[in-house]
Amino acid sequence: MSQHDHWIAHRELTDAHGHTVLHVFLGAPRREESGTWVSVARFDWTTSGANERHDAHGADAFQALLNGLACIERVLRTHKLAWVGARDSAGFPATISLAFGRGFHDQLVALVEAEETRELEKLKNAAYEAAVAKSAAGA
Repeated sequence: MSQHDHWIAHRELTDAHGHTVLHVFLGAPRREESGTWVSVARFDWTTSGANERHDAHGADAFQALLNGLACIERVLRTHKLAWVGARDSAGFPATISLAFGRGFHDQLVALVEAEETRELEKLKNAAYEAAVAKSAAGA
C-alpha cells in the first residue's frame, strides 16, 4: 500500500477447495494534482505471492470507484474463484459502459433486464411446479 492508498473494501476469494487464493482491495478515491480522480484496485495472489495494482481514473470520485469495480470484474472474469456470498462467482458483476453513448448503454440494459425477467419466470415456474408436486404427493 502506498502512502496515498486507503482501502475501503477487501474481499477474500477461494478456489474450488475453499482455499484462499486471492485478496482483492479497493482504494478510496483520491483527487490527483491534475484534477482527475483515481481509485486503486489491488490483487494479492496468495498462491504465487504476486501483487497487481491497477489505477482506475474518473472525472469524479464516483466514476473512479465504478471504474475500480469494473477493473476488478475484468481481471477476475477468467478465474474460477468464489467468495462467501456466492459459491460460483467472485461476486463482482459486469458493468455496462457509457463510453459508446446513452443509446447503446440503454439498449444493452434493456437486453439484460429482459433476460433477467425470463430467468426469474423460470425460477417462479419451477417453484410453483415443485409446490404442486409436493401437494399432490401429500394428498
